Amino acid sequence: MRRLVARWSLALITAASLVIAGPAQATPGRWDPLPPRPRWVTAPLPDVSAPSWILFDDQSDWVISAHDPDGHRAPASTTKIMTALVVAEHADFDDMVTISPTAPEAGESEIGLVAGEVISVADLLSAVLVRSANDAALALAEYVGGSVEGFAALMNEKAADLGMSESHFLNPHGLDEEGHYTTAADELKMAQALMANPQLASMVALRRIDFPPAPDGTQRGGRATNQLLESYPGTTGVKTGYTFQASLVLAAAAEREGRRLFAVVMGSEGTNAHFADALALLDYGFDEARIPTTVSEIDLDGPLGTAARGEALTWLALSGLLVPPAPPSPTTVTVIRQAEDPPDWPEALSWVEKYWSWIVAASG
Repeated sequence: MRRLVARWSLALITAASLVIAGPAQATPGRWDPLPPRPRWVTAPLPDVSAPSWILFDDQSDWVISAHDPDGHRAPASTTKIMTALVVAEHADFDDMVTISPTAPEAGESEIGLVAGEVISVADLLSAVLVRSANDAALALAEYVGGSVEGFAALMNEKAADLGMSESHFLNPHGLDEEGHYTTAADELKMAQALMANPQLASMVALRRIDFPPAPDGTQRGGRATNQLLESYPGTTGVKTGYTFQASLVLAAAAEREGRRLFAVVMGSEGTNAHFADALALLDYGFDEARIPTTVSEIDLDGPLGTAARGEALTWLALSGLLVPPAPPSPTTVTVIRQAEDPPDWPEALSWVEKYWSWIVAASG
């Protein structure tokens, strides 16, 4: 009997597909009540230098892993993600901005703005997001908010709209200032919001920009500060940062085979450590933390065995992605397919109970 049950199990594993038409879109509550479980991933986490980080699967709304994601930390130039979101909401990209005498004095990383010149919002945003230009961020803040204080108020309003309850912004560029902070979890939210804006998303994917020459003819522009765009296949954004207080910070996004992962690292230590940390986390997410899309991807003989397969099927069924099939029989190949409409909860729960019992029996 055990051998017969094993054959049924093998038939199910090799023939029963979980057919999901395209990437599932992350929707609040979509995966309730059973999100992907941490124990679906058995590989050890990579070593990273960042004391605060989060790794997120955007396709399935899954926090794969995190460490101190709610700890308050200086965001450095990843602040400019919020700056771009506020500007995109309150200004047109073809608006022309007259540069004030104070903007060129922002300090640190700059694009070389000159007081009195006129630059488009689009060009200033590209300088902010690609070259991390503090002078461009200050010019946009003055244009949109009337002052740094006025713009910071808009930043905090936007943060509240995004549910960033552990963040507070005081400036548009991210230079260290007491009371200017965010968290890895909140940075993830604003990175997602930026990537949902096609114009901003196209900017953070640029490997270099050609900025309008200065009034004296000096050439401006250059390569993106995000080195992962050059070195890590599938990278689509988003923003780097560094200050003495923040250390190295990076919000990174990458896509492979229909999956988009975000890795946010804050406080990385060492030369290019934020890139190394994000790369290690993204590799881990793509290679080790994969939600099964076919039954055959759940290894019956692997370290989690039948329990992982049963849990995955349970989650998918209760998420409304599956039409509950009849319990398997020795003469029937059960095909699990996408549901046009989520099944009734009592029906789904009843099916899960029956199917789970069968899986437990099969594994015995």
